Amino acid sequence: MGYWNVLALMMVMGLAVALALAGDRTAHPAWRVLAAAAAVPLCFAFFFTLSRGGLVVLVLTLILYFGFTTTRLASFASLVAIAGPVAAVLWRLRDLGTLFSATSDDALRTLQGHTLLRWSLAALLVAAGAQAVIVLEQRAVPWPRWLRVAAGAAVLLVLVAGIGGGSWRFLESRGGSTWVKDRVQTFISGTDKTDSGEGAGRLISLNTGRPPLWREALEQSRSHRLRGTGAGTFVFTHERFREDGGVVKHAHSQWFNVLSELGTVGLGLFAAAMALFVVAAVRNPFTDRRDPLRPLLVALQAGMVAFVVHISWDWDWDMAAIGTVFFLFAAACSSYLATRTADGRRYAVAVAVGAARRREEEAAAGQAAPKPDGQDGPGPDLRSAPAEATAAPAEASLPAPARRRRAAAWPARTVATVALVLLAASWLVPYLAARDESAAFAAAGDGDSAVALSRARRAANLDPLAVDPLITEALVLQQQGRNGEALAVLQKAARLQPDNYEVFYHEGVLLLRALGRKKAAIAALRRALALNPLDDASRFELELATGR
Repeated sequence: MGYWNVLALMMVMGLAVALALAGDRTAHPAWRVLAAAAAVPLCFAFFFTLSRGGLVVLVLTLILYFGFTTTRLASFASLVAIAGPVAAVLWRLRDLGTLFSATSDDALRTLQGHTLLRWSLAALLVAAGAQAVIVLEQRAVPWPRWLRVAAGAAVLLVLVAGIGGGSWRFLESRGGSTWVKDRVQTFISGTDKTDSGEGAGRLISLNTGRPPLWREALEQSRSHRLRGTGAGTFVFTHERFREDGGVVKHAHSQWFNVLSELGTVGLGLFAAAMALFVVAAVRNPFTDRRDPLRPLLVALQAGMVAFVVHISWDWDWDMAAIGTVFFLFAAACSSYLATRTADGRRYAVAVAVGAARRREEEAAAGQAAPKPDGQDGPGPDLRSAPAEATAAPAEASLPAPARRRRAAAWPARTVATVALVLLAASWLVPYLAARDESAAFAAAGDGDSAVALSRARRAANLDPLAVDPLITEALVLQQQGRNGEALAVLQKAARLQPDNYEVFYHEGVLLLRALGRKKAAIAALRRALALNPLDDASRFELELATGR
């Protein structure tokens, strides 16, 4: 995955699902034990990410899950069975330095890694055993419903009180609200000097580097309020407004990033899309509390909310691994809820059709009698109805509007499926363009300029909105001595991406060194330096051109 904050988020989403499966009274005991055992490596991986954002979404996810699930007591017992052995192992191995900081001693790292492996396997076995005891105890002692509800409410109260009380004690010992205000100001100003490297100290560090990036996005949005600078262009914004070195391609907040790149219009559309995802996957969270799959549904929903919150301070949206998990969760929730809604409608139609037939038969037999209001209305919940009653009525029994909707559904679904397939195929084109561009670089390095030019042009044709293939093409043309053509290609690139300093840098170098057009070269290099004031290469070439 390559990015520990996203790994932490994925572990949190997986942990919620594991708790739902481990606490499911209707599942086979073996599956419940396996779910608890599988959560142990998730917890270890989460801890060693040392992710501050991960801790925030972990607390949020647990609150949401235990707030809306119907298996609070069983899930809480599973959480204790999972987290207890993990915490004990981490405390036992707290003196193994290579687990928390980098080292060049391979032998020591291997030795301590083997120690961690042995203790981790022990924690896994202990968690599985504890979960097995929980399952047997739950099956052996039938708890009345009122007692389960009371115990679940007590668990929720303990969680909220524990998190709230612990947080208050932590803040109180450091000065209360005054300390909080000071830390907020420190975070916003970016003045925290606490080490935020690989060690455990990063958990209390506010040295995140994010507020400066957010300010850069806001600064850029002021000049391109409505339409932004274009997708994938925050790297140019950072180069223009940064105060120190380094390459950053994302604002580390999806909301600020979209505002900078796509403007207020794009931000509004993106926010609406995310809201629709959540609404489609959650709907009314207070209904269907008797649904046996509700805990798993709540776990998926909590994971979705965790993702939406986490993108507020990180670049998860750009990573396919976590994006796939988010869309999988959203699809599972929305399709399940839609299916249950459709089942309810079919059941209501079946009951209505059956009642109508009974009235017709009674009327034909001369036995029709008025019935109390509401007696022939929708019946009890689907789970309490026999299988025959929940079956869909025959096509001929459906009302005409329902038959027309069913007949019109498959063409729309076919079109939507084809559109999604084409959309997925379109993601392949930039990859092929990048591969051709890399091949062009390799060929140019080998001195085969003809092949390099061919592959660069093919990359530009595959991805006509990209500038990097054009820069590569211009450099290859310069190798061949075709400087006029190279200048034309760079001018085309400048029209595509007028905020990309690299285009103007290469144009200035070409004008100065190959074409001898000093005045035009100075203008291009000044433009490059205005777009990236900290670029030493542009500054050097400009000083060379001006003689200063």
